[in-house]
Amino acid sequence: MPQQISNPYDLIVHSYAHFQDPAVEAVRRASAELLALAALRDKLPSATLPYTIIEAPCINDFISSSISSSGSSGVGDWSSRSVADLGCGAGEFAAGLAARGACVYGYDSSAKMLARAERDFPSASYPDLHFIRTELPEFKVPEPLTACFALHDVVNHLTNAKAVCQLFDNCYAQLKPGGSLVFDVLTERYARAMVATDLSYYLAEDLTAFFYNTYKGAYLTAEITLFLPVSEAAVNEPSVAGTLWRRYELQIKQRIYKISALSKALSGSGFRAVRWFALRHPHAEVLRAELPETADGSPERELRLYCCARK
Repeated sequence: MPQQISNPYDLIVHSYAHFQDPAVEAVRRASAELLALAALRDKLPSATLPYTIIEAPCINDFISSSISSSGSSGVGDWSSRSVADLGCGAGEFAAGLAARGACVYGYDSSAKMLARAERDFPSASYPDLHFIRTELPEFKVPEPLTACFALHDVVNHLTNAKAVCQLFDNCYAQLKPGGSLVFDVLTERYARAMVATDLSYYLAEDLTAFFYNTYKGAYLTAEITLFLPVSEAAVNEPSVAGTLWRRYELQIKQRIYKISALSKALSGSGFRAVRWFALRHPHAEVLRAELPETADGSPERELRLYCCARK
């Protein structure tokens, strides 16, 4: 019987590194089911994009413009800044900020994700990096923040619109005057592109994963089947360890929000400046600083958008 997982992010941590491995990406691209959309998927930001987003001039300039008096020496310098990384996962982005001199508070709802983060980025090496388990809309920090980041679909993973408003309210309350909230969202075009692939999979020596995507009523749902090898300690006969696999079934649901609705929610929380950006590559320039909107309020052509909102 496949095992059901109460918190799917606790299990995803086992395959986290694989999903960013170029070798796995090469195998994925060889899948016949995905070749038809290869050109479109090339435009999607890579899994590592959130961890280099602060190098994008548009994002850094927006954040720095209101706090130039803090003594920052320029792009990439986060000295003396307090930052929250909401949905920090395994901690790479939070650690990157800490390495740039920031005091970082990383929040996540997955205990296993945070355990990996603490293992990979121990306090002995990162004394100004702190990992805290919480539901993201309820996060609390011990000091006012220069910036809040909620990257890699965090807002999409909050499928209750009230939870998104609570998150925005909470960020606003805990930011310093002039502080910034930076987050990304997937668009309807992304959701339709994912559904068009129907079925995709990853193959690796110690991982097999199948993804089946559906998009209905603003909800993008991934039904995921994972096969992970059973460790020697988990079987009665050590001689067969390594030949047994355990099957897991999990579901990841995301909500596709209209950009106009998110902008309205940000304004309702008190944010006085809201800008939307499109980025295609970790080191790409901004394609359009402010995007035209269609009649239904959804920006044209983009698969993922980045938002900067200032208190």
